[in-house]
Amino acid sequence: MARIDRIASMARLLTALVAIASTRAAVTKPKGLKLKYFDARGAAELSRVMLRYASVDFEDERWQIDFAAGMKTPAFEEAKAAGALAANLNRAPVLETAGGTIGQSKAIERFVARTCGLMGGDEVAAARVDAVAEHVRDVQNAQREKGFSKFSQKSDEDRAAARKEWYGIDLPSWLERLEKAVDGSGFAVEAAGRSYADFAVWALLRDTVREGDDAADVAKALVDAPHVRSIVDAVEEEEAVRAWVAERPKTRF
Repeated sequence: MARIDRIASMARLLTALVAIASTRAAVTKPKGLKLKYFDARGAAELSRVMLRYASVDFEDERWQIDFAAGMKTPAFEEAKAAGALAANLNRAPVLETAGGTIGQSKAIERFVARTCGLMGGDEVAAARVDAVAEHVRDVQNAQREKGFSKFSQKSDEDRAAARKEWYGIDLPSWLERLEKAVDGSGFAVEAAGRSYADFAVWALLRDTVREGDDAADVAKALVDAPHVRSIVDAVEEEEAVRAWVAERPKTRF
């Protein structure tokens, strides 16, 4: 019976992948894109990765950060003064397209995902992809509110305590729930194939925590979430992703 179930699952996946391939073949990839953001990964990196994965040419405009002068960003200030960031309420990132400028990092990510064929082949798959991406945002918000990042105003002692609680209790709890919301086998939504959801999960649990104690603690938390871990590992092994990670500018965050 287990063998029959595996064969049926493989058949469903093959059917889904054929449908996705047909959808992506019909997608007209965007041209003339300019993504404007600081010289950092931050809120623009997920869009950069998806564009690279989909082999979409784009101009990666980066504003330098002067850390010695208190993280001043003259080019950003100039762009803001010139009205170039109005679409994002004078914030970054913005994505310039042939049809106009897009603000809000999540809106940019969804635009990229849709136009690159990374939202699935039907409305239900697209909604499930979107839902997983929103789950990831919930985890990100919870971690930010915990207040142990390098930008936190808490004391070193309080940051250490918050960090220990996050990785020891909170993150495992989030992953336990996320594990039940994804399909696994390398895909967050099997019917969608490789999707925005996969890249969002990967960014949260691998790309933002590549070294040091954080990486070790995330890896420990993933032990009990094999479906989520399979997604992270599968995206990490994508040739285009590996190439981008190797060649992108080295930044502090």
